[in-house]
Amino acid sequence: MSQQMHYQPGPQGPIGAPGHQVARNGLGIAALILGIIGALSGLIPLLFWLAGILGIMALIFGLVGTGRAKRGQATNKGMAIAGTVLGAVSLILSIVGVVITVNAVGDAVNEINKTVEQSSVQPK
Repeated sequence: MSQQMHYQPGPQGPIGAPGHQVARNGLGIAALILGIIGALSGLIPLLFWLAGILGIMALIFGLVGTGRAKRGQATNKGMAIAGTVLGAVSLILSIVGVVITVNAVGDAVNEINKTVEQSSVQPK
């Protein structure tokens, strides 16, 4: 005769129970990704505007993700903190990019004005 094997499944609790914790912190992950892209775009001279926008978003998402992790609603607090830091770095790079661009445009305008004044003063 055939024997049927019966097995007892292990105890199953809800997903989020202490034994089965799912890592979830979507805002922290979003902050990290936006911070990385923002910091990289801040290194490219004329993309300072993109670095500023992404930096602000990463900073907001990172702070909210960190707050959720402190309340126990989310895990991966480290990702949220890293996203916040990279968001701040993106903002700093964006400000530096604005200053460099404004100075470069100002210098170029001064050089053009000098050239125009010199050519108009000297008759041909």
